[in-house]
Amino acid sequence: MSEEQHLQALLDKIHSEGIAQAEAKAAEIIANAETRAKEIVALAERAAAEHRQSAERDANAFEQRGNDAVQQASRDIILSVAQAVQQQLESLLLAANRESLATPDTLSSLAQNAVRTYLSSGQKELDLYLSNNAVAVAEALRNSLAAQAAQGVNITLDQNTGSGFRVRLDNGRVEHDFTAEAITTAIASRVRPQLAALLHK
Repeated sequence: MSEEQHLQALLDKIHSEGIAQAEAKAAEIIANAETRAKEIVALAERAAAEHRQSAERDANAFEQRGNDAVQQASRDIILSVAQAVQQQLESLLLAANRESLATPDTLSSLAQNAVRTYLSSGQKELDLYLSNNAVAVAEALRNSLAAQAAQGVNITLDQNTGSGFRVRLDNGRVEHDFTAEAITTAIASRVRPQLAALLHK
């Protein structure tokens, strides 16, 4: 083999070894790139899953807050309606009681019955207070309760008594209020729980 051939063979060998090394290096780079790409994809998938779960948690929390807000608003509306209905009912009751107690016959009858009931239960003395506007009723009661007046029944006109009457016992230590306002309050306190139950159904 000539030197030229020998040199050519050496060049061919170097060339083929260089190509083989380059191909091996390229294969290694490709393998590393594929491995790194798989790692990046896996990281991206994990990050996406975490973001999805976080978004779902946030959406669930937002939905729960929305539901809670709607429920609270519903409760507030029911309470508001209940209060408005209650106020309207009490206003109607008060107007009806005032109208009823403004009738002289009704006021006189109720006051007479109250006085007779107190006296029949053993009460010796009592003071009956009527509004300053109830002069005619006071006179009628003085006439109809003349016998009881001798037993200690005093009838007095009073600017602090509205429609209706008040009874004081035991030298003023005990007072029973039969004014329109007091009767309305008593009725409303009994009706209020039933009204609330109806509105909360």
